[in-house]
Amino acid sequence: MIYHFMYILFIIIVLCSCVETPTEQKIVNIDKVTDGDLLVLCEGLMGYDNSSLTAILYNSGRIIEDYYASSNPNDKLGDTSNDIILKNDTAYIPSSMGAYIQVFNVKSAKATGVIPLPAGSMPRKMKIINDTMAVVSDLLNSRLIFINTSNHNIINTVGTGPQPEGIEVYQNYIFAANSAYGDFNWEHPDAETISVIDISLMKEIAKIKAGTNVIELLVNHKLKRLYAAYINLPSRKDSSGGIIEYSLENFNKLREWRLNPHSLSLSDDGDKLYLINQSSNNNDKWRGISVINLQNGNIHNIIENKSKDIWYSLLINSYDNTALIGNAGNHNQKGEILLYNLDNPEKAIRKFPTGINPNTIIKVKK
Repeated sequence: MIYHFMYILFIIIVLCSCVETPTEQKIVNIDKVTDGDLLVLCEGLMGYDNSSLTAILYNSGRIIEDYYASSNPNDKLGDTSNDIILKNDTAYIPSSMGAYIQVFNVKSAKATGVIPLPAGSMPRKMKIINDTMAVVSDLLNSRLIFINTSNHNIINTVGTGPQPEGIEVYQNYIFAANSAYGDFNWEHPDAETISVIDISLMKEIAKIKAGTNVIELLVNHKLKRLYAAYINLPSRKDSSGGIIEYSLENFNKLREWRLNPHSLSLSDDGDKLYLINQSSNNNDKWRGISVINLQNGNIHNIIENKSKDIWYSLLINSYDNTALIGNAGNHNQKGEILLYNLDNPEKAIRKFPTGINPNTIIKVKK
């Protein structure tokens, strides 16, 4: 029933959209990314097959607006790409509507393969487990799919709670945020939970109580903590979200902060947790970038979003103390990356154009 309902929902969204189909542009590959440069995954619009990857050559400031297409002119990333992860020089991008994972060399942008997933899958978020194994959450079928990254074969699938989205890996455990897809399945008995999967056993061993519509997880290796971000349900105008902190030693809840979090990002020393604080249902509340001091638990608002634009992604660059914010505008236009100096965050010091809906920003590491 869930399977059919969600596909009907997606068809309605596509048919009712009033956005014009983007026109094709000729791509010229003039540069390649190197260590320290940035990649911005832009999910595009569902049903339009217009996901793209913007490369920001950070030191020079040069932009390659569709980095993947620049080396693969007859290929596309796939319809609605929700995540990008790196393993050395290899990048993996799941395509939610295409039910596959695109694989390419990040330094050349050349495609190196496609990992087909089981029919009817809807991959959402992905993580590397070790040298030969990765895992991706399957939103539609409420499971995790384990992949051999050496030969691209499917190793196993493990059931979770309803509609898993964000996932994290810590030692022998995988944590999956069971979002229940917000209002869609919030009455499911296992909504508002985090599944704990034992990797060696390939089975779920526990469910941790979380908040409504839990969508994002982040591990703090220094403090041995897990952070779970949950957001309000659209149908509940008076609801709000928050972040829950858990111990990774016994999975007990330690602290909770009430706000409207999205796109968690840790400082390199693990002492500060940055987030987009977006008040979606109450426009008189403060909106922008906030930071939680994890030593004392205090919250500070540091960069205010004074526009009506939707801030969609965040990356903290600790080495030069900057924040990079993915601005999606109204979701129906090309986006941009806003660069702020955290020592003087009153105004963006630079803006970089991107594709539509920049949902993930990653740094190419040495």
